[in-house]
Amino acid sequence: MQVESDGSVRVFIGNTEMGQGARSAISQITASGSADQVDFQRAAAHASALRKRLSSSGWFVSPDTSFGDRGQGNPYMTYVWSANFAEVLVDTETMEIQVVKLVAAHDVGRAVNPREVAGQIRGGALQGLGFALLEELNWIQAAGY
Repeated sequence: MQVESDGSVRVFIGNTEMGQGARSAISQITASGSADQVDFQRAAAHASALRKRLSSSGWFVSPDTSFGDRGQGNPYMTYVWSANFAEVLVDTETMEIQVVKLVAAHDVGRAVNPREVAGQIRGGALQGLGFALLEELNWIQAAGY
């Protein structure tokens, strides 16, 4: 983030926008932090007169992820405080699965954009359900028989 001498703010992020709403959220966070524009502009002008830049930077490198040809691995690295629950009916003769109920509970803190957060939670829960329903698990092989 860099504050210009006229009080305007530039935010630079290294992010992959995949529809999760990062651009909107960063804009909303930036706008909410500059509520007292007059004092902000004075501070920026004062720093400029002293030939000081008002800026900050940081970074995060996530652990490696993997997603193999057979659909196995750790495709995403996230820190989430959540629980998901699926109630299913299984026909033991045909092995057909019917999803009766899917519940997702997440502690997101203060949601910058509640509508986008709700969409991400729904999408993630459905993606996890898809992984679970399409996963192939051979119990005999897994047990070493």
